Formats: sequence, C-alpha cells, structure tokens
Amino acid sequence: MDGIFGGNSLVQTRDFQWKAFTPVQIDMDGWGSNAKNPYVFNEPYASINRMYLKLKSSMMAYNYSIANEATNDGVPMIRAMMLEYPNDYTYGTSTQYQYMWGPNLLVAPIYQETEIDASGNDIRNDIYLPDEDQIWIDYFSGTQYRGGGVLNNYEAPLWKLPLFVKNGAIIPMNNANNTVEEIDDSRRIYEVYPSGDTEFEVYEDDGLTTDYLDGKSATTLVTSSAPKTGKGTAVIKAGLLTGEYEGIVTNRETEFVVNVSEKPSSLVAKVGGNEVNLTEASSLEEFENGTNMYFYDQEPNLNKYATEGSDFANVEITTTPKVYVKVEATDVTKNEVELTVNDFINTQDIDKS
Repeated sequence: MDGIFGGNSLVQTRDFQWKAFTPVQIDMDGWGSNAKNPYVFNEPYASINRMYLKLKSSMMAYNYSIANEATNDGVPMIRAMMLEYPNDYTYGTSTQYQYMWGPNLLVAPIYQETEIDASGNDIRNDIYLPDEDQIWIDYFSGTQYRGGGVLNNYEAPLWKLPLFVKNGAIIPMNNANNTVEEIDDSRRIYEVYPSGDTEFEVYEDDGLTTDYLDGKSATTLVTSSAPKTGKGTAVIKAGLLTGEYEGIVTNRETEFVVNVSEKPSSLVAKVGGNEVNLTEASSLEEFENGTNMYFYDQEPNLNKYATEGSDFANVEITTTPKVYVKVEATDVTKNEVELTVNDFINTQDIDKS
C-alpha cells in the first residue's frame, strides 16, 4: 500500500480504494517515512480506508468464487478489459488504467492528478464502459450509464472510487468483518441488480486446508430473471447447495438485496416451493434483528463505518434504492429459496455524458 517508500496520505487513500478490488493488500513500511496502517493519517483518511476494507470483507463470497474460477479455468480475478470485452479499443492502451474485478465489477482507479483541489477531490477521464447494449451502474450513486463509449469528467471526491456494476449482476456477499473467522456461515447474502437472465455460481470450501484439491467443496447457482426495460416481474432463485466439505453449514438464512428504482407492489418468498409470509420492517434495524421480513430503503447510505464524531461521519453516500428481504433458515442442500418481485423496475434516466 502506498508503494514501497511511501508516506503520502492522498496516494495511500486512493490505494486503499482500488486495491480493495485486488486479491492481496500488503502494508510494507520498512522503507517508508511512516507506517502504512490505514489509520496512520487520521481523519478523514481512516474512515475512508475503513469503508473500503469493510466493503472488501463483505464481498469475500464473490472474491472467493472468482478466485476459484481463476484456479480452475485460468481466468484471472483482475481482468484486463480485452479479456471480457475484446475489441479494437481494448486491444490498445486506452483501457490500461481500468479493469474488471471478476465478471461484474468495473474498477477505474484515480491514478493521477487531473483537476485536484486542496482536499484531494478530483475527476477521472477516459473511463471506457463497454457494450452499447449494457447498462453500467455507479456503485456509490446508482447513476446508470449506457455502455459503448467513454466517460469523462467523472467526479471523484477524495472518498470515491469510480466503481461500476454491470446491470444484471449477482454479487454473493457475507457480513462485514475484520477477520474471516467472524464470517457467519449460517447467513448468506445475495446483492442483485436484476436485468435479463443472468446467473452466478457461488463457490465455497473449508477455507483452511487444501482438501478442495480432492473435490471437497460446494457450489450454489444463483439466477435472476427480469425485464431489461420497463416494469415487470423479477424472479431471483438461490438453487440447492451441492457438494460437501469438512465443517459445512447447511442450515442457512437467506438474504436478498435487490436494487430497484421504486418500491415494488409486492414480494413473494418461497422455501422449498412453499410460500413464506413476509412482514414489512419499519426500519433497517428491525429488519436486521428479525427474519421473514423485508425493508424498502429509498436512500441507502453506504457510509456506515466512519469514526464516530468525525466530519466524514456526516457525509451521506446515497445509492440506488434497495429492497432487503430476509428468509428463515432452512437446509439449503434440500430447499431452494426463491424471491419474486412484482412490479419491479430498475431502469432510470440513462446518463449519456
């Protein structure tokens, strides 16, 4: 982090942002002018760095799955744009300062000063969003962009990494943590951006040994089906967990985080084909403490881990509306869990700038 010699608060903070979407981050400060810990420069840097480290920890299920894909199929976790979107533009050097993190996330680091101000706020030019038939969603604001062109003058305040989610993405997640030992294996979370027919295979093993080399692992196929435009019905299904390994937890609660543009008219959850009665929570806190519940959040604030009392704690990072749905624990080797979202819509006014 912050190079080998280092000692720069701005470089370090920008590093923590994009390197949260890499396999390994190392604090190496023997040759530096100061320690490389994420809190060494105090606020707002500590709060910003914590936000990205927590985000990385909560995406371990996604990261582990793409690591398995890299191991077995040779497709790297960090993917040059030409690997996912081969064309004359990506074959050159025009996209050398951006990459795909797995199949669903596009990362465009702030790697130079362009129009930086005294607080470290800047812009990013030359962000290539591929495929004119694809919508890309700003992870932090929910703004949607049509692919097939280059995005310039993208505003990137000190805290913000240009990070885009492919519409249709399914991102398996887990509870945020400081160490993988804190991950709750009885709880699985799927964040979904429904659009068209998409799927993602979630991989897991014991996380400790090399038993996976002998086939001791398990997978869950998660699918999503929804209209690409307009209003309609979205169906998200977590299929059966197949495979086994030492210590596997099969009784699990399932949580869906569905990105929408407006509150759907109704939700239907099924476990093993049987409908489950869902109760609407009055707050996110009530939702988190209950089960067989849902909560519609019109303005989710992603700034959840800032140091209490700091100025950065007052910064609201409002993203696209989300519907949170939590379904009771069940034996996921025997029961599929399905969510139907009626009158679903996630299409906004597309930014073509």
